[in-house]
Amino acid sequence: MKPYTNFFVIGKQYINRKGKYTVLKIEYDGMIIEYSDGVQQKIQDLEMQERIVKHVLEEREEISPRKSSKSKRSVVQDEQSTFYLEEVFPIIVEVINDKSRYLCDYVMHEDIATGLMQHRTGKDLIKIAQERRKKDGRSQQTDENVASNMVAWFSQKYTENQNEWQENFERKRINNTWAYLPKTLSNGKLT
Repeated sequence: MKPYTNFFVIGKQYINRKGKYTVLKIEYDGMIIEYSDGVQQKIQDLEMQERIVKHVLEEREEISPRKSSKSKRSVVQDEQSTFYLEEVFPIIVEVINDKSRYLCDYVMHEDIATGLMQHRTGKDLIKIAQERRKKDGRSQQTDENVASNMVAWFSQKYTENQNEWQENFERKRINNTWAYLPKTLSNGKLT
């Protein structure tokens, strides 16, 4: 677990992709939040949640983006998709790790995309990408296509040696798509 960044403060309000919330409690393994409708949720990845809060605020133009962070941010803004790589890639890594634990084998592109659609945060990111497409007047895609595109970007950045997680995985082509295996499993060891 990464050390807490002190971004979140108990009792303060923040906003993420689901809406406004208040931080109720900060614990050793995450924080408890309560949305404005009274629904409570435990957030475990505070670093990811901090990035999401900042992105939502930037999108709403409630704060001005810093020049240095803008140049570091990997944003896909082409005709095919609209999502932040730095938000999607950690979810893809989590899906690969989870699926490989019970498969003990390479995780195929299609399985990663399916896992992304089933992942709580992954579903939200796909929904946001769809909303951005609609807002921009672009043709709608299926959730399967959006998820597959996100996984394709993960593979593309891996190929370009611009994927910060590539040292954690072995990769090979299976049925004309990339499949991934955590290096911790490649030697037959589970960690």
